[in-house]
Amino acid sequence: MRINGLDCRNAIRTFGTYLCYSHELTSKLCCETCKEVKQPSNVGCEYGDHVDNCKILTPSDCYDLRNRHSCCATCERFKKQNAPAGCEYGDAVGRCDSVRQNPGLCYIPNNQRSCCQTCSQIQNANNPSCAYGDFMPSLCQPYDSNTSGGVRVNCYSPHRRKICCQTCEQIREWASVGMPSDCQYGDKPISFYYPQYGRLTCSNLFQFLDVSECRTNPVVASNCCYTCNRYINNRG
Repeated sequence: MRINGLDCRNAIRTFGTYLCYSHELTSKLCCETCKEVKQPSNVGCEYGDHVDNCKILTPSDCYDLRNRHSCCATCERFKKQNAPAGCEYGDAVGRCDSVRQNPGLCYIPNNQRSCCQTCSQIQNANNPSCAYGDFMPSLCQPYDSNTSGGVRVNCYSPHRRKICCQTCEQIREWASVGMPSDCQYGDKPISFYYPQYGRLTCSNLFQFLDVSECRTNPVVASNCCYTCNRYINNRG
């Protein structure tokens, strides 16, 4: 019995043990050679990979059942130890760099599955309700450059506090120092219209109005609580 011009022993050494899947019983020499390399306990993968092109596989290819069978030994080497179920071979797609740059994409179930390794690496396990930061970063820019740095995100809104969980927590840590309990997120993103001055925000209101507005105007006091507190306490 010869395979590509070689006797069975040399053919198996040259081309690979996968030949034993089809030639194990074709001759005495093949039988003896295959017996030497056989791993009986590894059922279905006794001779390693079933085909010779498994070197072109990437780990994510092993999520395909056919590849796992044909390239059983290669996929076993790719398999990550202690990986959660469904993420044994790391990310399933190659576009996960964009997810790493925008962690909020991991809240989307399909991305969480496809980029399971990346999402696991960037997850904040200590904060499950905000595990990947802001849900919608484009809506969570804290300050608006078009309004003299005025507050842009209204963290007093429960809905906005949820989708901007990371930004709102950062604002709270910064703005709540020395502030009353109803001013934990600083000024509200509101503007006031004055015919003589135009549209003003809390950040530039007192360039045109007296700070006494904080005492006499409840709307200003409530919406500009952070700025009012700083002016009243001479920290403006």
